[in-house]
Order: sequence, then structure tokens, then C-alpha cells
Amino acid sequence: SSGTTGFPKAILHKHGALMHSAQVEQNHHKQTKDDIFLCIPPLYHTGAKMHWFGSLISGGKAVLLRGTKPEIILKAVSDEKCTIVWLLVPWAQDILVSLEKGELNIKDYNLSQWRLMHIGAQPVPKKLIEDFAGDCEIFSRGDPQLINFIEHKFYSSSESERLEAVLPSVEFFKEKGCDVIVLACTHFLNMAEYFKIQGAPSLKIVDSREGVVKHAFQIEENSLQKNEKNSSDFSNSLLYVTGFKNKNDSLFYKNFCRENKIEFGGILD
Repeated sequence: SSGTTGFPKAILHKHGALMHSAQVEQNHHKQTKDDIFLCIPPLYHTGAKMHWFGSLISGGKAVLLRGTKPEIILKAVSDEKCTIVWLLVPWAQDILVSLEKGELNIKDYNLSQWRLMHIGAQPVPKKLIEDFAGDCEIFSRGDPQLINFIEHKFYSSSESERLEAVLPSVEFFKEKGCDVIVLACTHFLNMAEYFKIQGAPSLKIVDSREGVVKHAFQIEENSLQKNEKNSSDFSNSLLYVTGFKNKNDSLFYKNFCRENKIEFGGILD
């Protein structure tokens, strides 16, 4: 497991699942044997290592990043001639700020071979909002209660319960006089239609679902074309969890697995 929410636990994977992940990543980055992939620390985290699995298919080189300061990242890209760079949002933002302040000189580094940056995994920093939405008044609202609802009650909830769950967020933005709500967390995409119902007609709801889905289909299509033996049949798959917070969690995961035709393996010991 990733270790994002607790101490990482070892999980036994089938060779086919890991092979499929490697093929998906290679297709996603269009990797060849000439590509050099810059990996982020720590390596025990799934997000740090799975994105360079494509190197295992292409036979390309991988470079381990020794630190996350802007000068360390740019020096690694320059010295090791990295072509694909995997960064978290704040690290990329730190690089831009350092260049803008003159703390770093881009001419001191050879970045001509850098062809692709894989970026994500953390919220967009304020600086980017200021740079690209400086003419807008922005209000941010975290909603741990709604996230908890989605994670533990969504699949067993009724239509009216889902509408009630999004209401506090919608009322918050209405009171602020907003005209658009941007669903900035992937959890909230599950509730997009209920946001639209509660927000109508004064609030427009924006999410990245369409773009993400189109890109996912494109990646899967490319993967299937390269290896026709790959399929999206998960009928023999098992889903394990690392524990339950309350008794309703078991029902949630069982419903999730039933809807997605995955066997529920229970708690991972």
C-alpha cells in the first residue's frame, strides 16, 4: 500500500498486474530506451515508483532524486540528461519562483533534452491561482465531512442523503456570491451531479472529469493496440483494505466491489 494515510503494508501482486502497470506507464509517457526518467523520493511510496515502471519495458535509465530543492532538481536533470521528469506541484512551483526571483539562472543548466514533465499529487499552490486567475475573487473551502461521507457512506446512501451532503458547501459559495464552483478534489467528482442540482441555476460546476476520462480511454486504447492480450476484465481481481474505521465501512467496500465486479478480499493482515 502507498503509505499515504499510514505505515505502508506489503501487498502481493500478480505478475500480470505489474506488467500491465508497466505497459500503461510506457504508453503514457511514450518511453523509449533513450529516455532517462527522474524519480521522486521516497521510493516506498507507490506514486514515487509506479510512474517509472515504463522504464522496465523500454529499457531506459532511471535517476534517483537526492533532494527536492530547486537547484538539486535542475542539476539532476542537467547532469543526468533526464528527458522525463516526475515532480509534485509544490516542487515545480518552487522552481518557477526561484527563477522568477533570480535565485537560479536557467542558462546554468542544460535542459534541452527535457521533453516531458509528469506532475500532480498535491493541491495547486496559491501562486498559480494568483498568476492565472488574478482577476477573480477566489474562496477556498475544505470539506472533510463530505470526503468522509463519500468514502464511507456514498454507495449505501439515498439520493436525498447525497443532496443533503453537498448542501453546506453549496450554501457557503452562494453566501460568498460566487458564480462558479471548481471541484478541486477527485473525491468530489462522485458528487458532481448533486452539486449541479443544489447549485442551479446560479452556480456553474466545473470539474475535469471529461478530460480525465478521454485521456484514460486514450491510454487504454494505446495499451490494448500494443498488446491484445491486455484487457479491462478485472473479474479475477481482489480488493484488500488495511482496516475499517466503523462497522459501515465493510458494507461500503462490498457494495463498491459488487458494482465494479471485483471480489472483496477483506482486511489485509
